[in-house]
Amino acid sequence: MAPLMENVPVQSPARATIRARTESDADPLVAMLAEVHLSDAYPMMATHVSREWLFDPGFEAAWVAAIDGIPIGHIAVKSGYGGAAIERASGRPTAETLGVTRFFVGKAGRGTGAASALLDAVDNFASERRLALALDVVDFNAAAIAVYERRGWMRVGSEVAQWFGPDGPHPTVYLYIGPHSS
Repeated sequence: MAPLMENVPVQSPARATIRARTESDADPLVAMLAEVHLSDAYPMMATHVSREWLFDPGFEAAWVAAIDGIPIGHIAVKSGYGGAAIERASGRPTAETLGVTRFFVGKAGRGTGAASALLDAVDNFASERRLALALDVVDFNAAAIAVYERRGWMRVGSEVAQWFGPDGPHPTVYLYIGPHSS
């Protein structure tokens, strides 16, 4: 009979803390985004692996997940997100909806609870302002889809994305509203 493994210390991953994004986060976030682009094709276009893409002045707010002060993930929200499917499902006009964007967790942050903690930050932000949350995700990003659905986000439609103009690419994206958005 094998001996019992009592009182064996178990190494659990460090928990992420969430804070507002700062200018000093730019370099580590862009480096992490480059890693995520190579492993997960997010963002789809390599030209979006940039400070300008992450620090869009149109964002309402942005947060960083960090362990020991080192960024391991990012999320932002933008006002006025929507469209017909999202408005129908949420019962709210686009002006009352925040779009979740630039959401990613680097390899060092996976399994730490960073993704859920970042989503908690946007949930709280939207709730305090009585706004709905919505997002779109490319159909091939199964890991992100699983996170959203596990947290109660509801798929309300799909469409062919036109982000890149007539020359494409034109991926299919699934549209979701947050669990407290309808």
